[in-house]
Amino acid sequence: MKALTAIFLFFFTTHITFGQQKKGRVSISANYGLTGNFFVRSYDEQNGPTDKQYFYKKNFIGSAAGLAVTFQVSENSGLFLEYSRTINTGKKSYEGSLNSTSVMIEDFRLRHVNNFFQLGYVRNFKMANAFIQAQAGVFMLTDQKQLISIERWDNLISISETNAENSGSKEAGVFLGGEYSFKLDTKVDFGIRTRGYFLVSTGTFEALTLTPVLRYNF
Repeated sequence: MKALTAIFLFFFTTHITFGQQKKGRVSISANYGLTGNFFVRSYDEQNGPTDKQYFYKKNFIGSAAGLAVTFQVSENSGLFLEYSRTINTGKKSYEGSLNSTSVMIEDFRLRHVNNFFQLGYVRNFKMANAFIQAQAGVFMLTDQKQLISIERWDNLISISETNAENSGSKEAGVFLGGEYSFKLDTKVDFGIRTRGYFLVSTGTFEALTLTPVLRYNF
């Protein structure tokens, strides 16, 4: 955790009115789009005894959404707080048996949910008709992982969800990214943002997001 306080931040994003606003202005933004989650592909469903069936992996592509509040601290920079949520699912089907008992899974969707609580810094670069905004920061991650396992050697069918409450599933990391935005009217901006998340606590790359952003400037 101490390493997080020493990490230097930079990212890319756009903001059309940021360069025109005065210090102390506040903006609220919402985003919704796609995520690519590297963790959900990393499960090992094959190793171990052969008399088993594991359903752990989810699809790499999922959905991402978030809300942020930004406070401008200078003409071209600001600080923000953001909550983002990503969801990756995997549809599972299975027919088999466990000690003469039929087991069926039919089009059942397992979910992996990430909750990102973020504190970040933004730096704005004005272009002719738009803005590019560099952005970076730190985050705390909690997740909810749904798993199914069938283990014939110990007569077990397990359907479980691990989360922050029952397993202390929390990680810390840093993010970097960028956004390109243009002005819709005097107070509203629209842009496209990409962001990458790296877990310092585990030393692994967690996810990428690509989302349209709508921002209202007070």
